[in-house]
Amino acid sequence: MKDPFTLFADNLAAGYNIQQAAQLAIMNKYKATLEPIGHGHESPPVAFLDTILKWAQSESDTVFERNTGFDIYSVLEKLPHTSLLERKAVALEALRCIGGFESNWNWKEGRDVSAGPETEEQMEAGAFQVSFDSSRLGPDLQRYLIENGIFHAGDFRTRIQVDPVFDCAYTFRLLRVSTRWDGPINRGWVTAAASLDAHKEWMALL
Repeated sequence: MKDPFTLFADNLAAGYNIQQAAQLAIMNKYKATLEPIGHGHESPPVAFLDTILKWAQSESDTVFERNTGFDIYSVLEKLPHTSLLERKAVALEALRCIGGFESNWNWKEGRDVSAGPETEEQMEAGAFQVSFDSSRLGPDLQRYLIENGIFHAGDFRTRIQVDPVFDCAYTFRLLRVSTRWDGPINRGWVTAAASLDAHKEWMALL
């Protein structure tokens, strides 16, 4: 797949002005990653895809390194995940699918009202519906919150809803520790929705 810069050059060569060439390049940036994921969810917003791509490009490579536990790479073992580039692409495809099933790709999503009574620490928030008490699953998660100045559940929910890159960063760290917290993963929806074509597209975009 051609990268946006090549598409931009092609559009200029085809006679479009600079603004038109840029707009067409952006419109053609995503194809497989815009495919519906199923269960009533249509295509993700381009802005959502832009944001998770920005996160992956700026995230520390160590976050994607192999570990010995059962994690999101174990869930999505059908996707190639040997090289760093492949592993980043798996991360993006996981977030694309989970974000759709959990919130319809809404960064400002509040708590899941169907979950019943919850304590403040159990209340979910953000595109991936994570909660403050999930940080108890690993010391690295707790350390990450402290490093980001988050000590209370209310602060966590607010930050998750207003800072999409932080939402991606925390959620993916959580997915490296455990996947049991996520309903769509447990029901097999994420594995079924994850696309090899989308994975290849993420690699090209990275």
